[in-house]
Amino acid sequence: MSDTLIITAMALTYSVISLVLQYVLGNRRRVQQIQKEMGDLQKEFQKAAKDGDEKELKRLDERQKAMTGLMFESMKYQFKPMLVILPSFIILFGGFGFAGILNELYPQFLIQLPVALHLTGNELLGLNILHDSVYGVRGYFLVILFFSGILLQVVGAPLIERLLYGPKQEKTA
Repeated sequence: MSDTLIITAMALTYSVISLVLQYVLGNRRRVQQIQKEMGDLQKEFQKAAKDGDEKELKRLDERQKAMTGLMFESMKYQFKPMLVILPSFIILFGGFGFAGILNELYPQFLIQLPVALHLTGNELLGLNILHDSVYGVRGYFLVILFFSGILLQVVGAPLIERLLYGPKQEKTA
């Protein structure tokens, strides 16, 4: 099997595992529920402020104080997956003086791709990304992570959500 296919498989596997961990450890449904509650509270605040309803504003202020615990809960759910995802990324990609497994296994790897997603120069900021660019193992890994992450959010996320939580319930009025 070619180095390119192995590195691609590693990046895709990392993407899938990261997404699954975000759902399993991060309890995305609960985070979305908390965000909805916060949004609803914000809308109620805006309406009460617009109407000049001081009594309602005071009630909502008390409710907002109680929401602080929910905000911490949401942050905890969003942070938990990172405790697994980030160390595994550092082991693969390298960091903190460690070269990383990818660099150790494929030190001579180079590939030319028809996109340039570098963070220097005017390529990314100027949207001048559609030209050939040469990547090492780390760059190629990041490019695959970037595109597979987008694809997984569109295709994989709904599938994982359905597997973990069942079919989405339709709201009834």
